[in-house]
Parts: sequence; structure tokens; C-alpha cells
Amino acid sequence: MYNSWLTMLFLAILQGITEFLPVSSSGHLVLAQHWLGVAAPGLLLELVLHAGSLISIVLFFRRRLTDLTVSFFTTGGEGRRYAGLILLASIPAGAIGLLFREPLARRFDAPASTGFFLIVTGLILLSSKLWPRHDAKSLNWYTGLTIGFSQALAILPGISRSGATITTARRLGLSPEDAAEFSFVLSIPVLCGTTLLMVRDLHTASASGWSLPMLLFGMIVSAGVGYVALSILLRVLKSGWFWAFGIYCLLAGTLALIQIRS
Repeated sequence: MYNSWLTMLFLAILQGITEFLPVSSSGHLVLAQHWLGVAAPGLLLELVLHAGSLISIVLFFRRRLTDLTVSFFTTGGEGRRYAGLILLASIPAGAIGLLFREPLARRFDAPASTGFFLIVTGLILLSSKLWPRHDAKSLNWYTGLTIGFSQALAILPGISRSGATITTARRLGLSPEDAAEFSFVLSIPVLCGTTLLMVRDLHTASASGWSLPMLLFGMIVSAGVGYVALSILLRVLKSGWFWAFGIYCLLAGTLALIQIRS
């Protein structure tokens, strides 16, 4: 597909939906490239689309983030404890990403493994239906670190970050609201880190061919669609139908494997 407003719209919507719904944004990008002939977005466009996702999280959780920021500078405030848990939970993904960056990058050229990991995501999501829940537990260093390790799995294309972290949080006893909030606030350091790595490598990237108006359009669409996706996910999570995304992931992964082998 050529660089066009339509291509930009497609990629921005894909990013906005799959970044937050538990269906793996990286996995869908790999399959879109393989099935639809969509070229890799390029470093500059990836940077813009990730910035859109970051904007949607900040806007959606703006009140909570404001409260935590104010609390951070208050003696004995909750903000410091919460920031410490976010930092702790970010360590596994950060360490694995830095240590295994090259071999992990090669996974993005393997549609077959993406299909397999989508099936794994489906099973993870379905497990939230099969196992009983015990709510009303609060975050501590153990739950934070465990959720962090589940986030590290999502470095693999096809493993949903939100699916893995929210399912783990629910299994550890967090309420739907606390599980979703921690999962997506936890994604802020990941998105910031990814953005910084892209900025660092941006000088080596070839000209992308995207105009400034197109890039701004993509960022706005990604942010807007992401905001809506967050709203939908929270409602689905509260309704108890979070596991249903697992059926979609199982079907998508199975179809990917069948198509690739045929």
C-alpha cells in the first residue's frame, strides 16, 4: 500500500484499537503486513502512532494521574507508593527488551509464530472465565512484580500486553477498575521508553514519505480511537465478558496458521 491518507487512517485505527483491546497490536501489525501487503509503518510513523496511544492513556486517566502526581509530593501520599510499584513492575519488560532486543525484533518477521502467540493470548484470556475471582485485594510489591513479569511476555508479537497484565491482576484479586488502571498506567513507561528508543534511532531512518499533516492526522486518530477502545474495554471488563476476546484471538491465530501453511 502506498503512503496515503487512507493508509494512514488504516494504520492509526489499527494502532488505536489493538493497543488497548486485548488482541495484540504488534501481532495484528505483523499479520496486516503479511495478509494485506501493508508495508511496515517506518520509524517516524511508529513514533507518531505510539505518541497517539500515550496521549489517549493520559487523557483517559487524567484525573487519577493528577491525583497521584499531587499525592507524590505530599508526605505519606499514595503517589510515591504507586510510582514505586509502577517502577518495580516495569523492570522485567525493560530488562528483557534491552537484553534481547535483536532476537525479539526478528520475531516481527515471523507470521507463523505470531499466529501461535495469538492462540496463547486466547488461552490466557479464556482462563479469566475458567478460574474463580476473589476481589477486594490491593496492590503490593508481589502483585506489582508479578504483573510486571506478565507484561514482559507481551514483548513477543501476538501476546497481548493488556490481556496478560489484566488477566494476571484479576487472578491476583484486583478489582476490574484497579486491574485496568494499573495495566494502562504501567504502559506509560513502556510507551515512553519505546518512544525514546525510536527518537534515538530516528536519525538513521530513511525518509518515510509521510507529510506533516498526515502524521498529525495519524496521531489524532490513534489517540481518539485509543480513547474509545479504553472506554469499551473498561465496560467489558466490568460486565465480566473480558474472556470473550480470547475467542477472537483463538480464531485469528488459528486462521493465521492455516493460511500461512496453505
